[in-house]
Amino acid sequence: SEEDAEATEMLIGNAQNLMQSVKETIKVAEIASDKIRLMDNGIRLRWTRRIG
Repeated sequence: SEEDAEATEMLIGNAQNLMQSVKETIKVAEIASDKIRLMDNGIRLRWTRRIG
């Protein structure tokens, strides 16, 4: 039905937007990781999860 087609279109659009956001987030994380690596003069960073 037309309603199903519209819902499918909306889902596809949302999935595409989500994928774009994921790609951008990965890119930013890679850049940040490279910057941390460049600034690391023997200092080791340890990431810990915040509770709460």
